[in-house]
Amino acid sequence: MNKPTDAPATDVIALGELEAHLSEAIRAIGTRNRPLVITDDGQPAAVLLSLGQYDRMADKAAFLLAIHEGLADAAAGRVVGDHEVGALLDARFGPLADGK
Repeated sequence: MNKPTDAPATDVIALGELEAHLSEAIRAIGTRNRPLVITDDGQPAAVLLSLGQYDRMADKAAFLLAIHEGLADAAAGRVVGDHEVGALLDARFGPLADGK
């Protein structure tokens, strides 16, 4: 199995080797800052990520989707001015305590 200090290009493991060293691979993935590519018959088949890496990737994807949706809304004219937003928020939650 590749060591966590190997270069990113060497973080590849064959499925058979992973099966033989699964617990070691799972423990090691938490200390590395890159994914582990799993091959099957010499072809990339899957990727093993730490939970932190997965969470960061999912957060980035959600953020980029929100940006894309916001740009599409703006392009389609689905926008609301800041005064209207303030009025909507005041109506729903009440005005701010300091009157702003």
